[in-house]
Amino acid sequence: MPAYRLQWIGDLKSWEYTGLAIGRQLNGTLQKASLNVHRSSDRKSPCYYPIVSTLDLSNANLNNRDFSGMDLSGVDFSNANLTKASLQNAFFKWATMRLATLDGVNATGGHFRLANIALGSAINTNFRNSNFTDADLDSITATGSDFTDATLEETHFKKASITSTDFTRANLREANLGGANFSESIFVDCQMRKADLDK
Repeated sequence: MPAYRLQWIGDLKSWEYTGLAIGRQLNGTLQKASLNVHRSSDRKSPCYYPIVSTLDLSNANLNNRDFSGMDLSGVDFSNANLTKASLQNAFFKWATMRLATLDGVNATGGHFRLANIALGSAINTNFRNSNFTDADLDSITATGSDFTDATLEETHFKKASITSTDFTRANLREANLGGANFSESIFVDCQMRKADLDK
Protein backbone atom coordinates (compact mmCIF):
# COMPACT_ATOMS: atom_id res chain seq x y z
CA MET A 1 0.00 0.00 0.00
CA PRO A 2 1.45 3.44 -0.87
CA ALA A 3 2.68 5.64 1.93
CA TYR A 4 1.00 9.02 2.20
CA ARG A 5 2.09 12.28 3.73
CA LEU A 6 1.23 12.34 7.41
CA GLN A 7 -1.64 14.67 8.13
CA TRP A 8 -1.94 16.21 11.57
CA ILE A 9 -5.63 16.46 12.40
CA GLY A 10 -5.36 17.87 15.93
CA ASP A 11 -6.42 16.55 19.28
CA LEU A 12 -7.99 13.19 19.94
CA LYS A 13 -11.50 14.62 20.15
CA SER A 14 -11.31 16.18 16.68
CA TRP A 15 -9.82 12.98 15.27
CA GLU A 16 -12.61 10.91 16.77
CA TYR A 17 -15.16 13.27 15.23
CA THR A 18 -13.52 13.01 11.80
CA GLY A 19 -13.06 9.26 12.09
CA LEU A 20 -16.66 8.69 13.17
CA ALA A 21 -17.97 10.97 10.43
CA ILE A 22 -15.98 9.09 7.79
CA GLY A 23 -17.08 5.79 9.34
CA ARG A 24 -20.75 6.78 9.12
CA GLN A 25 -20.37 7.64 5.45
CA LEU A 26 -18.52 4.43 4.59
CA ASN A 27 -20.41 1.96 6.77
CA GLY A 28 -21.12 -1.18 4.80
CA THR A 29 -19.99 0.25 1.45
CA LEU A 30 -16.38 -0.84 1.10
CA GLN A 31 -14.59 -4.09 0.45
CA LYS A 32 -11.24 -2.45 1.15
CA ALA A 33 -10.46 0.54 3.31
CA SER A 34 -7.71 1.17 5.78
CA LEU A 35 -7.23 3.94 8.31
CA ASN A 36 -3.95 3.89 10.22
CA VAL A 37 -3.37 6.17 13.20
CA HIS A 38 0.01 6.81 14.81
CA ARG A 39 0.94 8.73 17.91
CA SER A 40 4.36 10.16 18.74
CA SER A 41 5.72 9.32 22.19
CA ASP A 42 7.04 12.88 22.53
CA ARG A 43 4.33 14.95 24.23
CA LYS A 44 6.07 18.16 23.09
CA SER A 45 5.72 17.18 19.45
CA PRO A 46 2.62 18.42 17.58
CA CYS A 47 2.48 14.87 16.23
CA TYR A 48 1.85 13.51 19.73
CA TYR A 49 -1.79 13.80 18.81
CA PRO A 50 -3.27 11.23 16.44
CA ILE A 51 -2.57 11.70 12.77
CA VAL A 52 -4.02 9.97 9.73
CA SER A 53 -1.27 8.35 7.69
CA THR A 54 -3.22 6.23 5.23
CA LEU A 55 -6.81 6.17 4.07
CA ASP A 56 -7.26 4.02 0.98
CA LEU A 57 -10.65 4.37 -0.71
CA SER A 58 -9.50 3.24 -4.15
CA ASN A 59 -12.11 1.36 -6.21
CA ALA A 60 -14.79 2.29 -3.64
CA ASN A 61 -18.42 2.95 -4.49
CA LEU A 62 -19.12 6.26 -2.70
CA ASN A 63 -22.40 7.19 -4.38
CA ASN A 64 -24.60 9.70 -2.53
CA ARG A 65 -22.06 10.07 0.31
CA ASP A 66 -21.65 13.36 2.16
CA PHE A 67 -18.04 14.42 2.73
CA SER A 68 -18.87 18.13 3.09
CA GLY A 69 -16.27 20.04 5.07
CA MET A 70 -14.13 16.96 5.79
CA ASP A 71 -10.32 17.03 5.58
CA LEU A 72 -9.45 14.15 3.24
CA SER A 73 -5.99 15.40 2.31
CA GLY A 74 -3.76 12.65 0.94
CA VAL A 75 -6.58 10.10 0.66
CA ASP A 76 -6.47 7.65 -2.26
CA PHE A 77 -9.73 7.80 -4.28
CA SER A 78 -8.23 6.14 -7.38
CA ASN A 79 -10.89 4.57 -9.59
CA ALA A 80 -13.59 5.40 -7.01
CA ASN A 81 -17.17 6.21 -8.02
CA LEU A 82 -18.48 9.39 -6.39
CA THR A 83 -21.79 9.76 -8.22
CA LYS A 84 -24.00 12.42 -6.57
CA ALA A 85 -21.61 12.73 -3.62
CA SER A 86 -21.35 16.01 -1.70
CA LEU A 87 -17.82 17.40 -1.45
CA GLN A 88 -18.72 20.98 -0.51
CA ASN A 89 -15.85 22.81 1.19
CA ALA A 90 -13.96 19.52 1.65
CA PHE A 91 -10.14 19.38 1.60
CA PHE A 92 -8.42 17.09 -0.93
CA LYS A 93 -4.88 18.51 -0.89
CA TRP A 94 -2.45 15.87 -2.24
CA ALA A 95 -5.37 13.45 -2.70
CA THR A 96 -5.19 10.92 -5.53
CA MET A 97 -8.32 10.72 -7.67
CA ARG A 98 -6.86 9.14 -10.81
CA LEU A 99 -9.53 7.41 -12.91
CA ALA A 100 -12.21 8.47 -10.39
CA THR A 101 -15.74 9.23 -11.61
CA LEU A 102 -17.50 12.35 -10.36
CA ASP A 103 -21.05 12.46 -11.76
CA GLY A 104 -23.57 15.02 -10.50
CA VAL A 105 -21.23 15.91 -7.63
CA ASN A 106 -21.56 19.12 -5.62
CA ALA A 107 -17.95 20.19 -4.96
CA THR A 108 -18.51 23.92 -4.51
CA GLY A 109 -15.75 25.53 -2.48
CA GLY A 110 -13.70 22.34 -2.60
CA HIS A 111 -9.97 22.49 -1.91
CA PHE A 112 -8.16 20.37 -4.54
CA ARG A 113 -4.77 22.08 -4.36
CA LEU A 114 -2.00 19.70 -5.55
CA ALA A 115 -4.54 16.88 -6.04
CA ASN A 116 -3.98 14.30 -8.79
CA ILE A 117 -7.20 13.89 -10.79
CA ALA A 118 -5.50 12.78 -14.02
CA LEU A 119 -7.53 10.47 -16.27
CA GLY A 120 -10.62 11.03 -14.11
CA SER A 121 -14.05 12.10 -15.32
CA ALA A 122 -16.37 14.87 -14.15
CA ILE A 123 -19.91 14.91 -15.52
CA ASN A 124 -22.39 17.64 -14.54
CA THR A 125 -20.22 18.43 -11.51
CA ASN A 126 -20.27 21.77 -9.70
CA PHE A 127 -16.76 23.08 -8.88
CA ARG A 128 -17.79 26.73 -8.32
CA ASN A 129 -15.35 28.65 -6.11
CA SER A 130 -13.07 25.60 -5.81
CA ASN A 131 -9.29 25.77 -5.64
CA PHE A 132 -7.25 23.57 -8.00
CA THR A 133 -3.93 25.42 -7.72
CA ASP A 134 -1.14 23.24 -9.15
CA ALA A 135 -3.46 20.22 -9.42
CA ASP A 136 -2.98 17.56 -12.10
CA LEU A 137 -6.00 17.34 -14.42
CA ASP A 138 -4.05 15.86 -17.34
CA SER A 139 -6.24 13.77 -19.66
CA ILE A 140 -9.34 14.41 -17.54
CA THR A 141 -12.72 14.11 -19.27
CA ALA A 142 -15.28 16.69 -18.17
CA THR A 143 -18.64 17.62 -19.63
CA GLY A 144 -21.44 19.91 -18.48
CA SER A 145 -19.47 20.94 -15.39
CA ASP A 146 -19.08 24.35 -13.73
CA PHE A 147 -15.75 25.96 -12.78
CA THR A 148 -17.21 29.46 -12.32
CA ASP A 149 -14.97 31.58 -10.05
CA ALA A 150 -12.64 28.61 -9.55
CA THR A 151 -8.90 29.03 -9.00
CA LEU A 152 -7.00 26.90 -11.51
CA GLU A 153 -3.67 28.69 -11.28
CA GLU A 154 -0.74 26.54 -12.48
CA THR A 155 -3.15 23.63 -13.01
CA HIS A 156 -2.18 21.01 -15.61
CA PHE A 157 -4.79 20.25 -18.32
CA LYS A 158 -2.60 18.54 -20.92
CA LYS A 159 -4.65 16.37 -23.28
CA ALA A 160 -7.83 17.02 -21.26
CA SER A 161 -11.17 16.69 -23.05
CA ILE A 162 -13.51 19.29 -21.55
CA THR A 163 -16.79 20.07 -23.30
CA SER A 164 -19.75 22.32 -22.53
CA THR A 165 -18.14 23.47 -19.30
CA ASP A 166 -18.33 26.95 -17.74
CA PHE A 167 -15.07 28.70 -16.73
CA THR A 168 -16.60 32.17 -16.18
CA ARG A 169 -14.28 34.37 -14.09
CA ALA A 170 -11.94 31.43 -13.48
CA ASN A 171 -8.31 32.11 -12.59
CA LEU A 172 -6.22 30.20 -15.15
CA ARG A 173 -2.99 32.12 -14.70
CA GLU A 174 0.05 30.03 -15.64
CA ALA A 175 -2.19 27.01 -16.27
CA ASN A 176 -0.88 24.39 -18.70
CA LEU A 177 -3.65 24.08 -21.29
CA GLY A 178 -1.52 22.61 -24.06
CA GLY A 179 -3.22 19.96 -26.17
CA ALA A 180 -6.50 20.21 -24.25
CA ASN A 181 -9.87 20.27 -26.00
CA PHE A 182 -12.32 22.82 -24.59
CA SER A 183 -15.08 22.34 -27.17
CA GLU A 184 -18.22 24.44 -26.53
CA SER A 185 -16.86 25.58 -23.15
CA ILE A 186 -17.36 29.13 -21.85
CA PHE A 187 -14.45 31.44 -20.95
CA VAL A 188 -15.76 34.87 -19.88
CA ASP A 189 -13.71 37.37 -17.82
CA CYS A 190 -11.05 34.76 -17.10
CA GLN A 191 -7.55 35.54 -15.87
CA MET A 192 -5.14 33.77 -18.24
CA ARG A 193 -1.85 35.64 -17.82
CA LYS A 194 1.09 33.40 -18.72
CA ALA A 195 -1.18 30.44 -19.42
CA ASP A 196 0.52 27.88 -21.68
CA LEU A 197 -1.67 27.30 -24.74
CA ASP A 198 0.95 25.44 -26.81
CA LYS A 199 0.29 21.88 -27.83
